[in-house]
Amino acid sequence: MKKSWKILLPVITLGLLIGAKAVSADYTVKVGDIFYYDIIRSEQSISIGINSVSNDTFRLGGHYFPEGTTVTLNITEVDPLGVDYNMSADGYSTMKVILETDKTKLETYVLRPLTLLEEVCLTSWNQTTFNKKHLGALLLPFLKPDNATWETWKDYAYEIYNNGIFLTETFHGSLTIDATYTNTSEVFLFEFIMQGQLSDTLSATGVHAVVDVDIIHKYQFAYEPATGIMLGIRMEGTISGTTNGTLLNIEYSYHTEKQGYNLPNYQLDKATWPLAGYTIAITFATITFIVATIVVHKKYTKSN
Repeated sequence: MKKSWKILLPVITLGLLIGAKAVSADYTVKVGDIFYYDIIRSEQSISIGINSVSNDTFRLGGHYFPEGTTVTLNITEVDPLGVDYNMSADGYSTMKVILETDKTKLETYVLRPLTLLEEVCLTSWNQTTFNKKHLGALLLPFLKPDNATWETWKDYAYEIYNNGIFLTETFHGSLTIDATYTNTSEVFLFEFIMQGQLSDTLSATGVHAVVDVDIIHKYQFAYEPATGIMLGIRMEGTISGTTNGTLLNIEYSYHTEKQGYNLPNYQLDKATWPLAGYTIAITFATITFIVATIVVHKKYTKSN
């Protein structure tokens, strides 16, 4: 099995286990509700040696829109399994559906740089294929506002920590990860950062890649706890170095906000690394990568 997928598996499994808690809430949106979201950033570039591809648009209704476009979401159907909505901009529209199970996408974005690195380095260059790795408009607009939804993230570190080490992996290099969240009656905000250096061999059937890269990855999302409506989501990062001795550079930036809301500035990228007591260090040589001990430090509020 590929190394980064082995890292990702316990994270996804954890989310599914927590998501399996008793759920009593329903979606709060109803047919006819309208929401407006600003697609502030939607860009990604990949270069390997002399080959490169970049994209700073998103597709809607067969048309490509630039960053800065406002999209309108009109709810057309709501049932216990998901929400159907029409997404439109400047006369173009498309039907979308968000299922209850789609909330696991929030978890996959935590380790986006590792999965993206694997996809790029273990695939032969193809302009079309690599262009499709662009995520477009980052938007997961509606979640069920049940306690299990927010406990998934409040318990993220504690559940893993209390169950011991899910995964031990050997790396060469150093990576540091940290996370924090804010929980009030108005907003549930989660933030994650990964940064450092990774030197190792990624492999799949019949192919391998020796990578030596520097990674920085920042991720943040916010929802209204009472309604499950997305207020904002942001993810950005860079992966730079070499793969099999060839220069590699990947950059991505996604940022979407509901009109009337502004995501706060990142907190974790202002820290001096490592932050003792609040990070996991993945150190040089025979290193244990323990996804199982992500440390989340709360912003305590009266509502917690």
